[in-house]
Amino acid sequence: MASETELFRFSKHLLLVTGLMPLHQIKWPAFYQNMYRGMSLGMQAVYGTCIVLFTIELMIVIKTDTQAAPPVLECLTFVSVVTAKIILLQSKKMTNIIDMAFKEEDLINQVKDKATLDIYSQHVKYCNKVCAVILFFLYATGALYLIDGYIENKAYLKQYLKEYNYNKTLLARPHPVPVWFPFDKNKHYNPAICYEVFHITSTVVYNSAAQQLIISVLIYLKADLRILQHIINTVEQRKENEKISMQECLKVAIKKYQKITAWVEDFNNSFRYIVLLEYCVTSLMLAAILVQIIQGVKVWFNTSFFILSFLQLFTLSWNANEIIIESSDALSKAIYETHWYNMDKESATLIKIMLLRCQRPLSITIPGIGPVTTDAAVSVILYSIAEDNPDLKIEIR
Repeated sequence: MASETELFRFSKHLLLVTGLMPLHQIKWPAFYQNMYRGMSLGMQAVYGTCIVLFTIELMIVIKTDTQAAPPVLECLTFVSVVTAKIILLQSKKMTNIIDMAFKEEDLINQVKDKATLDIYSQHVKYCNKVCAVILFFLYATGALYLIDGYIENKAYLKQYLKEYNYNKTLLARPHPVPVWFPFDKNKHYNPAICYEVFHITSTVVYNSAAQQLIISVLIYLKADLRILQHIINTVEQRKENEKISMQECLKVAIKKYQKITAWVEDFNNSFRYIVLLEYCVTSLMLAAILVQIIQGVKVWFNTSFFILSFLQLFTLSWNANEIIIESSDALSKAIYETHWYNMDKESATLIKIMLLRCQRPLSITIPGIGPVTTDAAVSVILYSIAEDNPDLKIEIR
């Protein structure tokens, strides 16, 4: 039953595993909290070195082998976005959002109104399904990347024995991650491959924590807007049951809407540049992945990565678009369906104010682009296709 009312269940587990959970949310003794924090910072420090190593590798291959530069640049770009997410998740603003999310969920679960709990439970089930699908493709993509590296290494060993027996020559060993090392990575292969496996695993886990939190917050906002509509639809019933005035009932709804508005503003202030990077990077990654799929390069991995990128972009855009709809048309309909024409003058004025506010819907915005909508996601996908097929005439709005 608890899993049906815990929308942030996936997020809590992933934040805890990655070491990104705020310490005050962990009910452990101080000694274990300090150990947890130390291990978290240590892992982040080791992971952060990959940006420097990728940058050095990129500078080297640009001068020596330009064909090897695009894969290095792709890795550097993707890892930079993941690193930015890690830093953001530990910022004060994000810590406040996480605290508020967990606190608000606890308050909703304490409500005795069955309809409210049913609304929230429906969104919890929806969130769990969405998160499970994205996590499946995310971890499958990481696993396929490791499997490809293992297959390449097996092929190398077979070819190595053949070449060494006949030509007495040594072949360069395959590395799944094109990263620079301050030592000969072919001679010291085991330490290099251990770091690369750590890098792949960390990238998958860190990205999953950030992605699930973003999706969960968006779905929570949608659920909260649905609960607000329910509160408005039952103002007359609440007035009779609680023996309070209509103005007081409407003020409860207004205060809840103000809280949701503050939530969206905080989310925009914290995530706007990450969402911008997500859109830009996804556009470039989709284009690059399509080229590799067409060329037959790591087909299974690239296909899984393409599906993952598409799902992340579409899920983000769909749920952000739902917030616009729920805070405008759906909320206006709920307000209009009240018996406002039978209310006193002050209550009718509050209704008018709420209707006017609905004309300016809440939205997740991208700096310089505008609201995050499904149309924006479609434009990104069409742009990616247009990059790979310049002869196609696709109108992107």
